[in-house]
Amino acid sequence: MRTLESGGAQTLVIDVSARVPTYMKFALLEPDLAELDRVLESCALSGHVCFGASNDEAFRSLLAEVSVDVCLIDWVDPDCCRYETLARLARSEPGMPVVLCVAPGTPYSVIDSGLKHGASSSIEKPFRAIDSLATLCSWETNSFIPSYVSSSRMM
Repeated sequence: MRTLESGGAQTLVIDVSARVPTYMKFALLEPDLAELDRVLESCALSGHVCFGASNDEAFRSLLAEVSVDVCLIDWVDPDCCRYETLARLARSEPGMPVVLCVAPGTPYSVIDSGLKHGASSSIEKPFRAIDSLATLCSWETNSFIPSYVSSSRMM
C-alpha cells in the first residue's frame, strides 16, 4: 500500500490484482480530509483505484492528468466554484458518470440542481461499501436513468 501526493491531490494504491480481476477508477472531490482518506482507503482495499482532491482546482488538474471511470463530487454545500467544476466536467466528459455525494437530508432542490448541471446520480455520505458504489456506477455506464441512492442502501 502506498500514498501518492501531487499538488493537493492524493492517491492511495494497494496492489490486489491477484484478488480482484476487475476494478474501476474513481476520482473524488472531497474537502473533508478525513473522509477523503477513508474513501481512498476503502476504494483501494476493494481493489479499485481512487484519485482524490480536496479542492476544485486540484480536482480539475487531477482530471487533466488521469483517466477515470467515475467522478464523485462532494455536493453537501455546493458553491459557484463547485457548479463550475461540474459544468466543465459535463462538457469535457459527456459520457462519464458523475455522482453527487450528499449529506442525509439534503433538499431535493439541491440534488436536482446538480443533476440539471450534468451529474448522473447522487448518493448519501458516508459511503458504506465502495463495491456497491462500483455496481451503481456500472449500471450508469449501461444507460440507466439518473438516480438517488440513500446511504442505507449502500451496504
